[in-house]
Amino acid sequence: MAGLLGVNIRTLSRNKGSDARLDPGSSDRAYRVARLLALATEVLGGLGAAREWLHDAQRALGGETPLHLMAMGGSGPEEVEELLLRMEYGVYA
Repeated sequence: MAGLLGVNIRTLSRNKGSDARLDPGSSDRAYRVARLLALATEVLGGLGAAREWLHDAQRALGGETPLHLMAMGGSGPEEVEELLLRMEYGVYA
């Protein structure tokens, strides 16, 4: 999770049990991760299937895993979301 949010693992661990807040950039990434996980869960029919899909290399993403693209930032999260939406509507090309 620390890698997806762009924060140090120690910082994340230290903040976990306190009232500390993430910086705006990390908060935005956390929101995107949560939104994409919810979409994947809906499209794939369950949390377990969504987690597995996020960790598996996807041909439609150039052989990358969705989690890797999400962690890269830039257009990565949008590519993952676009693929999920195409899957939801049955558009694979």
